[in-house]
Amino acid sequence: MTTPNPTRDNLISKWSAFFSDRYKTTFLIVVAIIIAGIFGIFNNQRQDFPQIPSNYITVSTVYVGASAEDVEQSVTIPIEQALGELEGVKSMRSTAQDNVGFTILEMNDVDGVEDSLTKTKELVDQVSLPTGVETEVNLIDIVGPTLVYALASDGVPQEDMLAYAETVKTELLKHSGEIKEITISPENEFEIRVEYDAEKLSDKNISSQEMTAVISSSITALPGGALSPTDGHTLSISVKPATKNLEDLKQLKVRGVALADVASVYRQPVGAEDKNYAGFINADGKAVSTEATYLFVYKKSDGDVIRIADALADAETSLHDDGVIPESVTFAKVFDNSAYVRKQISALISNGVLGLVLILLVLMLFINLRTGIVVALIIPLAFFATLAILYAIGFSINILTLFGLLLVLGILVDNAIVIAEGVTHEIERGKTRLEAVSTTMRHLGPAVTAATATTVVVFIPFASIGGIIGAFLKYIPYTIIIMLVVSFFLAITITPLLARYLLKEETKDQRRARPWHWWQFALVLPAAIRGGQRLIDWLEEIYVKFSQALQASKLKQALAVITVLIMLGGSVGFFASKLPVQQFPEVDSEIITVTLDLPAGTTPEQRNAVIEKTMPKLITTPEFRSYFFLEGQLWLVFSPIEDRADELTIFDIDAKLKEKLTDLEAQQVDMGVAYNNQVQSAGPPEESYDVVIEIKNSDLGTLESITNDLGSYAETLSGVTVVENSFTVHQLKSLAVALDQDRLRDNGIDPLQAAGSVNSIFSKQTIGAMTVRTDGVSDDVVVSYSQESKSSIDDLKEVIVGIKPGLFPTTVELQDVADINEITKLDAIRRLDGSRLSSIRLKVDKNTDAAAIETTLQNWLDADRLSNYGLDPEDVQYGGYTASQDDNYNDLALVFLLAMIAVYLILVYQFNSFVQPGLIMFTIPLALIGVFPGLIALGESINMISGLGIVALVGIVVNDAIVFVDYFNRLRRTKPDWTISEQLVETGRARFKPILSTSITTIFGVLPLTIADPFWRGLGASLVTGLICSTIGTLIIFPILLRWSEAIMRTIKKFCSACANKTKGLVKKTS
Repeated sequence: MTTPNPTRDNLISKWSAFFSDRYKTTFLIVVAIIIAGIFGIFNNQRQDFPQIPSNYITVSTVYVGASAEDVEQSVTIPIEQALGELEGVKSMRSTAQDNVGFTILEMNDVDGVEDSLTKTKELVDQVSLPTGVETEVNLIDIVGPTLVYALASDGVPQEDMLAYAETVKTELLKHSGEIKEITISPENEFEIRVEYDAEKLSDKNISSQEMTAVISSSITALPGGALSPTDGHTLSISVKPATKNLEDLKQLKVRGVALADVASVYRQPVGAEDKNYAGFINADGKAVSTEATYLFVYKKSDGDVIRIADALADAETSLHDDGVIPESVTFAKVFDNSAYVRKQISALISNGVLGLVLILLVLMLFINLRTGIVVALIIPLAFFATLAILYAIGFSINILTLFGLLLVLGILVDNAIVIAEGVTHEIERGKTRLEAVSTTMRHLGPAVTAATATTVVVFIPFASIGGIIGAFLKYIPYTIIIMLVVSFFLAITITPLLARYLLKEETKDQRRARPWHWWQFALVLPAAIRGGQRLIDWLEEIYVKFSQALQASKLKQALAVITVLIMLGGSVGFFASKLPVQQFPEVDSEIITVTLDLPAGTTPEQRNAVIEKTMPKLITTPEFRSYFFLEGQLWLVFSPIEDRADELTIFDIDAKLKEKLTDLEAQQVDMGVAYNNQVQSAGPPEESYDVVIEIKNSDLGTLESITNDLGSYAETLSGVTVVENSFTVHQLKSLAVALDQDRLRDNGIDPLQAAGSVNSIFSKQTIGAMTVRTDGVSDDVVVSYSQESKSSIDDLKEVIVGIKPGLFPTTVELQDVADINEITKLDAIRRLDGSRLSSIRLKVDKNTDAAAIETTLQNWLDADRLSNYGLDPEDVQYGGYTASQDDNYNDLALVFLLAMIAVYLILVYQFNSFVQPGLIMFTIPLALIGVFPGLIALGESINMISGLGIVALVGIVVNDAIVFVDYFNRLRRTKPDWTISEQLVETGRARFKPILSTSITTIFGVLPLTIADPFWRGLGASLVTGLICSTIGTLIIFPILLRWSEAIMRTIKKFCSACANKTKGLVKKTS
């Protein structure tokens, strides 16, 4: 085996010598790093979690008056066909409903999604759609608001409340330039409504079409052309409408009958039927629920959550004092994300400081004070450099990047420890500081480089995981990689320079014989350090004696290895199987979301009634602070964790909330109201259902048959709590109007005329716009029939669709030319990748394995059963929490495998051997001995966070073995006359302190966070328990394996040599 010659200068030693000799240049580099780091700290944005880019594109369409089937055939399918040209689409889902349609594109990756958005808009614009269809293409924004405010008042009209909201919005925007936008809900848009009374129209013998035509003509401005006088100057002509306000509109007449005589004319906010509600603690400390107007504050992509909140805090308190809003209007903050961000960042920093203190204590105990200072100075420089780089590449200071910094806190000093301890070791052997630095960098430079490379390559695959989970987690590995590389360059650049000028030239015997002064004994810290150093020296001697005894007995070696193998089998085979599996750890939080499920066809008035009945109950939930609605979902905010009484967790609160919601469901069982509450924990959004099975086919009858059968079977499975069948939960009662061709012909009615008459009464029509606001913004004019005029089937049957010609013309009603029947149909037609779609969605209880339920259903849906329905296995796909979890853990397993391969390749290159790298890799399963029992002991699970810790171990635990093998190889070259037992014992003695100190500093770096923060506890537990076992294994088991491998290799060499000699002998005899 050929290994690098340590007596010659290598690239690392030359690099170190260059910066050590040119200390002024190095000093300027240090100053530049500090300045850049401070700039990055004060100029970077602070967030809770980074903004995750979306990989979802939506195409929304509006086709007023069209049924779901019409929307599907005329709008959705043409759009799907056009979007088939788009590259990088993972799936395309569409929903067609009465009047509207939606198509959602899931792209393969978040990168390049902006280009895909532009291309999607171009393709949609090229589609030939029916007249009147409106389309809108957007990128789904999964980033929520930073702050949410509510304006409430009992006696103020909604129009005035919206005006106050606009004023407040303007005032808030003045205080911060980091706000992207402030949206008001309901929107400050108005419409002018004209509601016809069918009975009054009939009494006046006037049709709605006649009146609508008059309204349209009176509010429409038409170009009048141009006038060309003789002087050559052309003058454009515009004809202004005569109707300028609501009173003018009301006085429009048809045959002497004014609009006000047959219709109600009024102005209201768009969507006023759907009311907003908010709950909060008022000035009297009482929880209240009221109708409200929202202001949602969204920050810019580079905005700082805390700075925005602090800037708006002054404005919040002065709104009433400055007369922006009257005292009768309550202004309440119902959501503030900055409080959570501030708390998390503070906790991470305080735990980091504690970890840093523990690391410094370890350095002073394992090595001397001067060497500890040399190593410790790397820590602030590494932080400054990393923060500067994070700012430069656009990474914010958030929970993930901060954790990445803290995770590496104990690792970043490893290189500096190895180098500084190596220099100290050479000085204690009698060399000068300059000689010691030069020798150390020649000997240890390659090993330090390999150790850094193995740790870095472990995190590279983790940074490459795709999808939302990958986009969420990538900030941790990127931060770690940056800091590891920075710490490596600082260790080979700054540490040798500091060691050259700060370390004291004295041998080990001189250090031990150095007299202590009385004041050193009087001070606690120096005395404790001296005692600690002697304790470490004593432990080193104990280890050496233990190692000598172990190397002298083959039986003890065999027993030690067998014991380790049994422990490894127990950890992997028993403890690992007992661990629950999750996507992200469930941790205490302050938010619960509630989805209000109402039957299809529920009117806005019915929805409002349900909310008004629900909210007063919910505000009595323990620790309630506020609630608001965001995109149709109710967000309940509760007291901060530290302020709650009786150690109440969010899960306890959720259980109490569930009881209230169950009672409310029972009270409204006739209406079919359902509530779905979910704790919002840390991490990206998760799937709401445990198992989702989707089936594709063009025939709705086939889909209904197999979906109903599958749903019935799922209901029989133990542990399944909810079965949602898309064919039963999305049913909508409706009326089918079947025009009869013969009856139409007999009555002289055109089919389009009949359909148009129905549409004009039972749907809203926007016929133009009027400008009545002082700011010049126009309001749409919307005509419809009053609710009283279209409240029964008889109203539909009696719709006049035309006049039957003849000597005595008579009116023709809809029932004269059509059959009208009440039917039940799907409220929407759902599609996936060009085919119609049905689904079964399941939830299981906490004691049931969702993956086992999914497997059972997969077995039920075997190929034979599917063929009976005319389906193929490709027509069925599985999703939900379980499938998403499987995908994520497949990615994690791939990352683990790639990390192992990358580490092995680097070790093969470093040691020019296949055997020694294989032995080094064995420290990874040694670490697993402690990981799984440790996770169980702390009540943790296997999740993406603890999984990150296990993957990180691959690159961390091998570092101790690398320096062990490197020193062992050096002894074999320099002490060939020593026995292998002597070489291994001496290697253990020389590497005992560096191995133990680097492991303990890594453990202490994450230990405070492991204890204090439940979200990161699984990762910390994986690292701490894994490092403890791998460190012990490296010092005790690894030398045995190394000894055995050397014996095996010697035996193989002897055998090969004997065979070669025998072959030569045979050749000679033959010749």
